[in-house]
Amino acid sequence: MPTKIIKNIFRVIPFLFFPFILVSCGGGGGSSSGNSSGSVSTVLIWQNNIVGCVPGYNLPCTPQSNPPNSTGHFTVASNGAFGLPTPTVVDTVTGDLPSAYMYLGAGCTTCMVDMYRGSAVDMSAYQNGHLQFDLEIANPALISSITMTLYTGITYSIPFGTLTPGQFVHMSIPLTSLYGPTGLVSTDHMFNLYVTPSGSAVANDVFLYVNDIKWTSN
Repeated sequence: MPTKIIKNIFRVIPFLFFPFILVSCGGGGGSSSGNSSGSVSTVLIWQNNIVGCVPGYNLPCTPQSNPPNSTGHFTVASNGAFGLPTPTVVDTVTGDLPSAYMYLGAGCTTCMVDMYRGSAVDMSAYQNGHLQFDLEIANPALISSITMTLYTGITYSIPFGTLTPGQFVHMSIPLTSLYGPTGLVSTDHMFNLYVTPSGSAVANDVFLYVNDIKWTSN
C-alpha cells in the first residue's frame, strides 16, 4: 500500500473512535455516581420495643428490649405518655409487632416522648438524610397538634388531619427540616415528638401508634 495512504488512515482512526470513548466515559461516570448515592447508613432508634445503639459508641452494643440494661443504648423518656399497646397493634407498613403508643397521661397538657443519646456524637454524615418512622393516628378528634422539635427554635408540624385512623403511614422527614441547613454536626436528641390534646381528650385516651424509628443518611 502506498505510504501516503497509510498515513492518511492513521490520521482518520483517532477521530472514528473518539466519540465512542467519550460516550463510554460518560456512561461509566453515571454508573459510579449512582452506586455511590445508593449507599445508605441507618441508625436504628426504636423498633418493636427494641432500643437501638448510639452510633460511634466505643463499646459493643446489641439492641435490646426497653428499658435497656447496658451502656450504649438510646434513652427513652416521656412525661407519662408512652408505652406498649394492649392488645398489640401491627405496623401494617412492615408487618412488625408490637408498635408503641402515645396517650394522654395524668397532668399531660403537652404529651412528649424523647429518644436521646446522652452525649453528643458527630452526625454530620446524616446532614442530608431523613428521620423515618411509621405512624398511625388512633383518633384525630383527640389531637390538637403533633410536632417535632429536635433543635432549639425549629419546629416541624406533622399534618395528622390527612391521615386515616387505623392505617399506618411511613413518614420520612428531611433532617434539614429539623436542624436547619448547617445545624447538624453533633446532637443528643434523635426523636422528640409532642402531641397537644384537644378539649375532647380524656385521661388514657390513645393518640397515635409509632414504630420503626430510624435515621438514614439519604
